[in-house]
Amino acid sequence: MTFAEQLNAFLTTPASRTKLVILRAIWRDHYVRRRMTCKGEQGVIYERLCEHLKATNPALVSFIDSIATSNMHLDAVLMVPMQIPLTRHPITLPL
Repeated sequence: MTFAEQLNAFLTTPASRTKLVILRAIWRDHYVRRRMTCKGEQGVIYERLCEHLKATNPALVSFIDSIATSNMHLDAVLMVPMQIPLTRHPITLPL
């Protein structure tokens, strides 16, 4: 199963896709991203992300927990370029 297929199977509702869009918008904020990574590294530190979300958007904590317990990698969900329609059309990854 490809990464795009995993995303489409996991994010089946407009509500879950909206959560993904919000989570990726939080990650794109350079100030927030600096606090959630180690200097010289690119990957997210899960515990710091949870702390930030508990303070700012507690509803997303269970969402990232479900991503973490699935077969998807949280760093990939945050960093891989993708087009996320808020309808039931498939999520696509540009080539």
